[in-house]
Amino acid sequence: TPSPPATVEEARRRFQAHVSGESTLPADLRAAVYSAVLTGNDVSTFDELLALFDKTDLHEERVRIMRSLGAASSRELIDRALQFSLYDKVRSQDTVFVIGSVS
Repeated sequence: TPSPPATVEEARRRFQAHVSGESTLPADLRAAVYSAVLTGNDVSTFDELLALFDKTDLHEERVRIMRSLGAASSRELIDRALQFSLYDKVRSQDTVFVIGSVS
């Protein structure tokens, strides 16, 4: 079910603060926030998540990001998510997280 508009707006606000370094998003909220912001099918948000993936060395955070990519519903972003699963920084055993998120 789609998130209510107010929830998505709050998620966007928190996501932007996290990305900009203004504040750190608590780890237990990240998956929900990442998924909520992607429901808008915004390419720049998708790119920001991929940049976060590149910046982190924490496997747990990378898994959160990979699992959220399927929250986008546009064909373009779904195709990009599937292409991303083949990215050399995505471990072969982790591609299932991306593929599972889009199915």
